[in-house]
Amino acid sequence: MIPILGKDENKVEDGMYLVLYHGFKKSDLSLTQGWGENGPMIGPLDYVDIVYGHDLKFKFSKAGGGKVYGFEDKDCLTATFGCICYNDIRYGYWKIINIRKGLPNEVSNTEVDKT
Repeated sequence: MIPILGKDENKVEDGMYLVLYHGFKKSDLSLTQGWGENGPMIGPLDYVDIVYGHDLKFKFSKAGGGKVYGFEDKDCLTATFGCICYNDIRYGYWKIINIRKGLPNEVSNTEVDKT
């Protein structure tokens, strides 16, 4: 099961996650449904490197941790026209969060869209 932001924070292991949201299908470029869909919480990760605002390189904390997402242990997502495509959905917003059970999540100053 791929954990989804806004639904599965309590079901994942502690650790750092790359989170994708504001997702839309290529056929729905108008975003008539507001800001789009919440996306996957990818992790837990050892690191995320963002190279020239284009490539997001990351490494899973555990061997084989990327399999559920269709990734290798070290992998990369590429931003094209300001969006990251994952499972045929384009995400215009991404961030890194730290999940720690029993403590507030360390999220940027933007509220998570739970629509």
